[in-house]
Amino acid sequence: MSNSSQSPASAESVQGSRARTVEQHGIDFIPENERSLKLRDLFLIWFGANVIYVYIVDGVLIVGFGLSFWPAMSVVLTGNLIYVLLGLNSIAGPRAGTAMLTVSRASFGIRGNSSPSFLSWITAVGWEAVNIVIGTLALAELIVLWGVRSSTGLNALCLAVIVFLTFSVTIFGHAMITLMNKLLSYVLGLGTLVLGIYIVPMIKFHTHPHLLPGTTGVGAWLLAFLIMAAAPISWFNCARSEEHHV
Repeated sequence: MSNSSQSPASAESVQGSRARTVEQHGIDFIPENERSLKLRDLFLIWFGANVIYVYIVDGVLIVGFGLSFWPAMSVVLTGNLIYVLLGLNSIAGPRAGTAMLTVSRASFGIRGNSSPSFLSWITAVGWEAVNIVIGTLALAELIVLWGVRSSTGLNALCLAVIVFLTFSVTIFGHAMITLMNKLLSYVLGLGTLVLGIYIVPMIKFHTHPHLLPGTTGVGAWLLAFLIMAAAPISWFNCARSEEHHV
């Protein structure tokens, strides 16, 4: 962890200036004098990265398995407890000064590390595709609500916009991702709060949906748990991806 005596204002200024330049680091070691993150910044980064539409889809899925409100809530809480393991796995980030899949070479060796690295790449590409598709459909639907006729051309345009914005941010790298996640934390956090205020009065706490054919209550709960646990587990290969900038 950096022992820099930078003031918070100075650190913010450094992050802001770096956000406008193309990323120069990859999986290499980050020198302590180039680390501008504070521990408190990590909350906004991870919060902004996880206030996403995918969790609304997850909520629809687990209720669709036939779970009533309280069993569904227990699934949500239990599944998200796995983030504790992700946090514990990230502790070594500041000391290592590099990313998770670089540090894992110490355990698997350079050649042995190729297999988990490849699986990590598959996971990253898969989730990127999921988020891009959901973002494209959501943007297209929003434009349709503004009175524009739905068409293949509109979907293609929305896809191009989402892809451009997604990969433009990554080209500018860590500092831009940090800046955008902080912004999204406030915007999406407020949006989620407003959505909750709108939805909570419509919750039917005592409704018992029908279980899927051939499914028991325990089976439905376990299947729903796997879906909720998939989100924090999918981040395991990204542990220390931000922490080594602290």
